[in-house]
Amino acid sequence: RHLACRALVGLAAVSAIAVVSAQTSGMFVPRDHPAIQYSTRAPHDAVVDLNASIQKGTAGLSFEPLPRGYLASVLKALNIPISSQTLVFSENSLQRSHISQRTPRAIYFNDAVAVAWAKGAETIEVTALDPSQGVHFYSIPQTRQAKPRFIHRNKDCLQCHLLPQTHGVPGVLTMSVLPLSDNKNDYAQGWEADHRTPFEDRWGGWYVTGAEVPAKHLGNVAVLHVPKSYVRADVAPKLPTATGAFDTAPYLPPHSDVVALMVLNPQTRMTNLLTRLGWQWRIAAHDAPTRSSIPPHIRDMAYELIDYMLFVDEAPLPSPVRGSS
Repeated sequence: RHLACRALVGLAAVSAIAVVSAQTSGMFVPRDHPAIQYSTRAPHDAVVDLNASIQKGTAGLSFEPLPRGYLASVLKALNIPISSQTLVFSENSLQRSHISQRTPRAIYFNDAVAVAWAKGAETIEVTALDPSQGVHFYSIPQTRQAKPRFIHRNKDCLQCHLLPQTHGVPGVLTMSVLPLSDNKNDYAQGWEADHRTPFEDRWGGWYVTGAEVPAKHLGNVAVLHVPKSYVRADVAPKLPTATGAFDTAPYLPPHSDVVALMVLNPQTRMTNLLTRLGWQWRIAAHDAPTRSSIPPHIRDMAYELIDYMLFVDEAPLPSPVRGSS
């Protein structure tokens, strides 16, 4: 637990410094600008729609014995494939007390919604993308109820989901986290991972399974105290499934599929780029409704988004990749 706290404090400290810098440089988009009203305007996303259907009685959720609880039913209701499961064991989320290498946190996703489940946690966490309002955050209690309800959790979740790494808007990100070093005052190191990240720098703190996986990566290795503050990417254990690494019985499938990871990594930054461009354009249109030309910063963001959509600067694929889920 002490090592996990050191890792969290370190990442939080780095983020705090970056936040101050970003605020002075204008990186953060004003989320309560009249054109946005993120905190006050009601969102319209898949979770809001599901909440309304449950309360009307036109939809329902089934509760399985714990630890799964509402998990399978939530995924089905939100149209999220079980095969999208990825498993992360670095302890940097609000559910960190339930996360370890023996009990990784499972993340499931589709194009607009992500669901996070941790064994023994009191809630299931959900992010949902509103086409105009961006990402909103919810949780649902893991207790049987006649009409369960997703609770809006923006205030809590924005502590970690509104950063320079999310491009100054409420968003999502996936990180690669390295082990802690010998130095008792050292902090864990990590960075955002997407399709531009070399494979040997991906997936620190994550399980990676599949029939064919790049030989060099940082996954499947404990994010714990080690002699040096790095791991050798060329000795990552090969796991067709996670069975054997820990007890996979509570999880829906025994995979943290490499293909799912390769979809999730670029998708998170894409979500943030789309949100930022949309917000900046709406603010520009609100503040200068008679403007006849596209502002330079909007044009630059559009070019950045297009480059990202076309996978400019994608890291070379070192070998074939094939999942097992």
